[in-house]
Amino acid sequence: MIEPLMTKQHKIRGLSQGDRKRLKRYSDEHLINELQRRKPEWTPLERVDLPTITGNTGYAGADECWVNSRYQVLIYNADHPTKRGDWNDEDKEKEYPRFIQLSIKNHDKTISAHDWRDMMRIKNELVHRDAEAFELYPAMNRICDEANQYHLWVLLPEEEGGDWPKIPTGWRRRLLSDPNEAKRLNANQRQFEKGFLNEEDIEDMRNLAKLTKKLEFSQK
Repeated sequence: MIEPLMTKQHKIRGLSQGDRKRLKRYSDEHLINELQRRKPEWTPLERVDLPTITGNTGYAGADECWVNSRYQVLIYNADHPTKRGDWNDEDKEKEYPRFIQLSIKNHDKTISAHDWRDMMRIKNELVHRDAEAFELYPAMNRICDEANQYHLWVLLPEEEGGDWPKIPTGWRRRLLSDPNEAKRLNANQRQFEKGFLNEEDIEDMRNLAKLTKKLEFSQK
């Protein structure tokens, strides 16, 4: 039987502050776990024909379309003549960085598409593990917020086959922890999905855990 809303609210108001905090934490964790549970298992991204939707200018200029069990990704290469507009279309005499745009949405077209690890995996699988991308939070006078769709801009090498450029911010080394190591450091971490990390990533994660424990021991 479903209790009346006011009865539920009354019961919550009657809880101690500690009980309220515990209830809220459980509710948040339960919601997050449920969202993760509902995700279909990750499958390889496969190239498909570009979708044709009358009146949808968002597909104008897309060079490729890729899909897997979770996402649809449109790729907009640099210098495509019918793009909606970005720095690649600016004055050619100015030295703007060049990049590929990845336009990403999940099949349900919901905000749950915005999972950092999934965005990272899409970038790795469709462009390159060594490529660096950014998500832009722009000035309000050029905001783009038309749908539950997310965009990554991937910086391109100066010449084909060259080194992938680095964004001049962030960390200088790989920093990874599994849930057990994070818990030991009084943090929370979820498990990595199969296929997200390669052997080199996993080895670095283990070495970092060993180094952290050594540093803690030497400081005691």
